[in-house]
Amino acid sequence: MTVSATWSDYCGEHKVPFGMEVHKNGVVNILCSRPNCHEKKYAECPERATSSSCSTNSSWVGGVSQRSDGVLQLMCCEYDLLPTYSTIQYQNLTIKPGEYFEGDEQMDGDAVIAFDLIGDIRQIKQPNGNYSYNLLVYRYHCGTATMFEAKLANAGLLKKIVESIKDLVTDAPFDCSETAMSLQAMDSSHVALVSLKLEVGLFDTYRCDRTINLGLSLANMSKALKCANNDDTCMLKYEENDGDSIVFTFADPKRDKTQDVTVKMMDIDSEHLGIPDQDYAVVCEMPAGEFQKTCKDLSTFSDSINITATKAGIVFTGKGDIGTSVVTYSPSSNSDDESDTVSLQVNEPVNVNFSIKYMNQFTKATALSDRVRLSLCNEVPVVVEYPIEENGYLRFYLAPKIDDEENMD
Repeated sequence: MTVSATWSDYCGEHKVPFGMEVHKNGVVNILCSRPNCHEKKYAECPERATSSSCSTNSSWVGGVSQRSDGVLQLMCCEYDLLPTYSTIQYQNLTIKPGEYFEGDEQMDGDAVIAFDLIGDIRQIKQPNGNYSYNLLVYRYHCGTATMFEAKLANAGLLKKIVESIKDLVTDAPFDCSETAMSLQAMDSSHVALVSLKLEVGLFDTYRCDRTINLGLSLANMSKALKCANNDDTCMLKYEENDGDSIVFTFADPKRDKTQDVTVKMMDIDSEHLGIPDQDYAVVCEMPAGEFQKTCKDLSTFSDSINITATKAGIVFTGKGDIGTSVVTYSPSSNSDDESDTVSLQVNEPVNVNFSIKYMNQFTKATALSDRVRLSLCNEVPVVVEYPIEENGYLRFYLAPKIDDEENMD
């Protein structure tokens, strides 16, 4: 038996579906709009609604047709740039008879910079015979909108981070997502791994419309940051329409002064290394300044640092032709200042050797934190971690030296 269509509702190729209403009698209406930032963009739509689902990530619901038995058919309009400019706002948002959904608009002053649209509708028949609808809703970010924008209260923090790693890593592929700005990169000799994470809570303001990769020369980034005073605010801004550059804006509110520095980005081949979860034999937390001084002192005697740890304490040894230096720390818990304590968690003793050259490089991050954490295991890379306030970290991974390894200097 042929079932004829009894109701049709269309936005067409010039408008977008920003809302949907399901009347109590089951009739479905699509709410259409033409945001001013989308006025010159057109979708390719079929003549009729014949699909049960708009399943591609480059399509949205341009209209609906409802048969006499209540079955909904969709007009799926294709827009090639939808995956580029949109992110998923809601997935499986349920609408029932007597309910409606209306998407939001994001404004910058009087200008619309982002808006919601319905990408797909899934019709679900309930046990009582009525239909409910699960919506896939995209947040479309207008082509002129900023894709990435992050503001730090103090430019000095970013300066310290860059200065800590720029001698290890020359080109940095920063991965920016809705939740964090992160970096993972090997040094030029592929001996040490740097892992940086700056979470949203570290920033005064943070916006990332979709996951992007910003490739930057750390030497150029350092030059840009030298234009800022440590207590200036620092805004990082990347726009799709100027895809080969990132803008650093430094502001000094005391002098009503701002400075924009534009830095060219780079195409960097980045490969994320899978860092396996590891139960470490020893975890030591100690004052970062003490660890820095220990590494510096031992480098006078040796190009290697030997670390042994038991429940009695942790011992750092540098042994060379001119003599030996041994620094011992016992666990302490009775200091009035927690930042001065040395804590040890020992599951089993360790005895490992590392390049003192790299350890000294890592300690440049002392400016970031009062504390450092060493995670150790025999025959496993050490993790040297500096927390960044309460919303980030800088970690260095270094493999142990073997007895016949050549002098790295």
